[in-house]
Amino acid sequence: MMSYLLPPRSQSAKRFLQFVLAVEVCAVLWFALGQGEAQGSLQNYFGISSDGMHILAFAVLTMTALLIWPSPVIVGPCLVAAAGGLELLQFLTPERQASWSDFGLGAASALAISTAWFVFRVITRN
Repeated sequence: MMSYLLPPRSQSAKRFLQFVLAVEVCAVLWFALGQGEAQGSLQNYFGISSDGMHILAFAVLTMTALLIWPSPVIVGPCLVAAAGGLELLQFLTPERQASWSDFGLGAASALAISTAWFVFRVITRN
């Protein structure tokens, strides 16, 4: 494989990706725990359902985390735990409601991306 097509592994690139991940986490927390108007307007703007937003959010978080820490065996379960923690926070927030289906969508998205990443890495090693 051509090494110049791979993302840079420099320390500054890693720091930048960590910053991007922190911004993504803050955005997910803001949409998950804030008032529903912001999430509803974003859904209307993109034309995506609430389920699609959960899948997209955790897919983006997983891909960014895997660029920083390329170990899908660790990143996948950590993001499954994060999906559970997010639903627990929603349960504790008076204006929001927790949902098992939302947890399942976030967890399935994180595990699917992690599994695809793992399979891709195994295939490209040979």
